Order: sequence, then structure tokens, then C-alpha cells
Amino acid sequence: MHIERLREFVTLGHTCSFKATAKVHYITEATLSKHISGIEATVGAKLFVRDTHHVRLTAVGEEFLRDVEALMEEYDGALMRVRALASSMYLARVGYLSDAMGGLLPATLKWMAENRPEMNVKLTAAESGALASGLAGGRYNIILSMDLDEDLRRRCHFLKLREDVFCVATSLAHPLADRETVTPDDLAQCQLLLPDSVQMAPMHQRLRAIVGRPLDECDVARVCYDMSSVILLAEAGVGVGVVPRFMERQYRGRMRFIPLREGPGVRFDLGALWLRGKDEDLARPMVDALREVAFRP
Repeated sequence: MHIERLREFVTLGHTCSFKATAKVHYITEATLSKHISGIEATVGAKLFVRDTHHVRLTAVGEEFLRDVEALMEEYDGALMRVRALASSMYLARVGYLSDAMGGLLPATLKWMAENRPEMNVKLTAAESGALASGLAGGRYNIILSMDLDEDLRRRCHFLKLREDVFCVATSLAHPLADRETVTPDDLAQCQLLLPDSVQMAPMHQRLRAIVGRPLDECDVARVCYDMSSVILLAEAGVGVGVVPRFMERQYRGRMRFIPLREGPGVRFDLGALWLRGKDEDLARPMVDALREVAFRP
């Protein structure tokens, strides 16, 4: 029985909601249901009563929940002890958006080397969705990313580093390419490169806010599973994508990045996120370094 599936069981035991639990663990409701059924098959008992309106623990489920929570506490404690024994140095696992944060990191790492030489920083560049799921799943102690995921933000501390905006990415030959700005009504008339509602859920929701209407009413050119695919398909003329402005630096001259007319959802924050009450001693030195570098006079 996978330990992460037991974590899903614990969350479901407290929320009694497949939808809420699936969002917390960045999986689909169907996948969660399959995992819970697998646990029930392993233990040989029904752990939840499910009907069309309610989900609740059975008596066996309540007892199992108490046992599993105790097991999780022992397991997490064992992990912390073995990590401390495995190395005499602290290891801060940092995930980051390379296009957005690459320029800030060299000075931050230099500050860390000078002021916190005992800290070992492991850097991993990834897409925003992978960063969010990695932080929630314990693969990172801190991430440097876009602040789009409201569910994750409620569980995290947040240090704002700067503000950015979304713009519209098009090929040089697209009819919008000579525009100075684009409106939501303009987008509604275009074939959109739509972020996947599961793999890129925060981006999907933000695009819905920007367009101002249900996305199933829009003309969708392609569903994309990462931001790089949105950019490449837009450059190829397959459709238009809504992307962060910071991505323009890498693709300038190859395609157009047109500002969106100011409106709901257009602006967003970039910054550091780290979970409340978990590995804060590992995240804090990196936070101190970022504050020193980003806000120095």
C-alpha cells in the first residue's frame, strides 16, 4: 500500500469530499476513487459510505483513520530522523520557474554561500503546475513561482518578489499580431490554446477569469499540458495562447506577445511559497536570502 495513497485516505477522511481531496493531492476524482477502492480491497472492509449526495466514514473507517494518522506521524518522524543522519548539512530543495526567476537566483545563491554556508541548495527548474504539486507532495521545501493556486496559497507562506501580467502569444503572421492591445472579446473570436483543466488547473481557471465566459463556449484549437507547448503551438500558428509576460524574453523576435487590456485576472504576483508548519527551518534561509537580494536598495 503506497504511503501517498494513505495520505489521500487521511485527507478524504477529514474532508469527506472527493472533489476537495483530489484538488489537495493534484489528482483526478476518478484516480482518487480508484486509490480508495484499492485500500478498501487491501484491508478487506468498506471505509466510506458513498451515495449521490454524501461521503462519510464507516465505523471501520473511523478506526482505520486514527491508526493511519498515527502511522503517518511515525513515518514522517522517521523520515526527518534519517534525513538528519544522512548528511551533516541542511539540504534545501528549491523548485523554480527558470524564465521568471533565473535572473534572481545567482545573487541569491551567492548570498547563501556567504551567509549560510552550512546550507546546501538543490535547484530544480519546472513548470508552475509541477512546482505546485511538488511542494504539496514534499519534493520541494520552497518554490519560486506564480501565485495562481488559491488552494495552495491558503496552505503556504508567501513572499512577493515582483508583479507580472498575462499577455497574448501569437505567431508573427496572426491577424492580431499588429495590435497594440488585445481585449477579452478579441480572444473570444480566436482559436485558443487551452491549458488542461487538471495538469494546469490554476492557469485554466485564470484564463477563464480573463476571457470572462465559460471556456467551453470558446473556440479551442488545442488543449495543452504545459506552458512550453502553448508557446510552441502559438509560434506555429495553431492558435493563440495566454501566457506570462516574463516568457517574452526567451522568444522575442520569433513571435508577438501582445498586452491584454487591463481587467480581471490579468495581473499576478511572482514570489516564493513554502508550506506552513512543514520544513520551515529549511525554507527560511532561502527566504532570508531572497528578501536581502530582491529588496536591497
